[in-house]
Amino acid sequence: MNYYESIKYHPIFQGIKESDIKIILDCFCFQEKTYKKEEYIILEGDPVEYVGVILHGIILMEKNDLYGNNYFFTELREHEIFAEPFMDTNIRNCSVNYKAMTNCSILIFPYRLIWQRCSKNCTFHTMFIENLMNLLALKTRTLLAKLEILSKKSIRDRILTFLHMIRTNQDIVGFHNMNQPFDLLDNEVFIPLNHTEMAEYLCVNRSALVREISKMKAESIISVKNNTFHLLS
Repeated sequence: MNYYESIKYHPIFQGIKESDIKIILDCFCFQEKTYKKEEYIILEGDPVEYVGVILHGIILMEKNDLYGNNYFFTELREHEIFAEPFMDTNIRNCSVNYKAMTNCSILIFPYRLIWQRCSKNCTFHTMFIENLMNLLALKTRTLLAKLEILSKKSIRDRILTFLHMIRTNQDIVGFHNMNQPFDLLDNEVFIPLNHTEMAEYLCVNRSALVREISKMKAESIISVKNNTFHLLS
């Protein structure tokens, strides 16, 4: 169980004693898997039978449309869960792709075990499920935040809404585990995305995004340096 040290502080085990975590890992049949950079973990149309927890690396949730265009939904980092939107009492097919952006190590468990009564009558079984439900609720709030951003008609409004959301609550836009290189001022926002990734997240054309950011800099609305956006107004 080489992954134990990496997983025991995950919020899915919040409030559960370390000795009991090892029992849960066995009870829910957790398995470790590794993937190389650019390798697909789950493809659109695949049946989803498990939920995953990222031990190391970054996973991209993306969508391909009928015209072959790629849309970046969100970036998932260490200790985040994935594939949870497809949990059901019946097995559902995945409607997105999960792709390893870096070499990844993940932990998976079959979610069908959540619906079953624990054969060992673990007193901490319910706590584990409650923690999982809290994480699912956070993911729902993240989705609502994305919908709010995409409801903005102009690229500028999407950029500003995105920046202000990250500034006030990184959790709801899915960047709560991002590594900031330094402490930020109150009006600064660090974005761990390049222009292509940011354009995909905002569902806009990359060139149009770059032009709009340049206009906003020229109008002294923002300044940008090394992925740090300074909100000037």
